[in-house]
Amino acid sequence: MTVHAIHIFDRKGKTLFTKRYTTTKQQLMQDAEQVSEQRKLIFGMLFSLRELVGSLTPEGVASTSIEVKTGAGTLHCYETISGPSE
Repeated sequence: MTVHAIHIFDRKGKTLFTKRYTTTKQQLMQDAEQVSEQRKLIFGMLFSLRELVGSLTPEGVASTSIEVKTGAGTLHCYETISGPSE
């Protein structure tokens, strides 16, 4: 499995950490606006999936891990109770 990027968000959607692992020069030349837009889209998708999983999960059971598989790749989301310390 290849890791393309790691994003860490706080509860409010602020990006705490981003690391991109790219292999082509074209990907390295992406401007900051495109990268920022990608972060917003990823956080929006994670927020929506968390709400969906929360509504489908039986009461009393907490899900801290979400995995989304598509034809293009896989997205893993792990949520801690306390969140990262600042």
